[in-house]
Amino acid sequence: MLTHKDIFTHLPMMKAHVSILVKDGLWAETMLLRLQKSGFLVSIHNNLESLYKLFDRGDICHAIIIDVDYYDLSSLELGRYSDSIKVFALSDHDTMEKRLQAAQFDAVALLSKPLDASCLSNKLKEQFGLSDEKIYDVLVVDDDPFILKLCQKFFESHKLRVRFVENPMDVLSELEQRKPDLILLDYYMPNANGVDVEKVIRQIYKTEELPVLFMTGSSDEKVLSDIRERTILRPISKPFIREDFMNHIFSVLQIDPKSCSI
Repeated sequence: MLTHKDIFTHLPMMKAHVSILVKDGLWAETMLLRLQKSGFLVSIHNNLESLYKLFDRGDICHAIIIDVDYYDLSSLELGRYSDSIKVFALSDHDTMEKRLQAAQFDAVALLSKPLDASCLSNKLKEQFGLSDEKIYDVLVVDDDPFILKLCQKFFESHKLRVRFVENPMDVLSELEQRKPDLILLDYYMPNANGVDVEKVIRQIYKTEELPVLFMTGSSDEKVLSDIRERTILRPISKPFIREDFMNHIFSVLQIDPKSCSI
């Protein structure tokens, strides 16, 4: 199991978790969405008790942004959880007094309101030594557990993050959580076939915004015709041949295989 200290050496390969302790819920919600798009995990807290529950559950937190206009830095008891959490102070007042207070409690920076999301993201990346290297997110929609395991095995040696949906009725909730860079969609599934699911996806994202690759083991001309009517992308044939499978995905994502090998 990774400790708080261990986790910092693994940050380039993992998501940094940022906790926000503020009174302004609207600002926090905006930051949450922007930081998530930048690849961070984010949790919002309106009191110290909520923040401490996070630690008591054993969750790892890499950084805390605390609004020092409402919360006293001296009240933070992070030492009993970890000495590696980076603290960012947030204030309306960029004064020597506020900066001195932040420095006395080892805050790495005093951030002035209103705070731009990209500025915050850059400061966090600077602290963690993270690059802006793209990690591609692939959503696999297939009710066959074997296919899911196979995809995971193929992707594990590349910088491709994979998510799985076995029930096509859960696709919408996955899209609401985070937009993937690519969807692999099985044609034959219970409750809804792949073409119908793709039509739902197109109600939300245009073809140029989110490519969909169909997967099928069928040679039925009706099936292949249905797929051709929905996309110009060649479907993935089952059973997979690893090299062809991965090269097809790299081609659709328009990335060099060498650039995403671990």
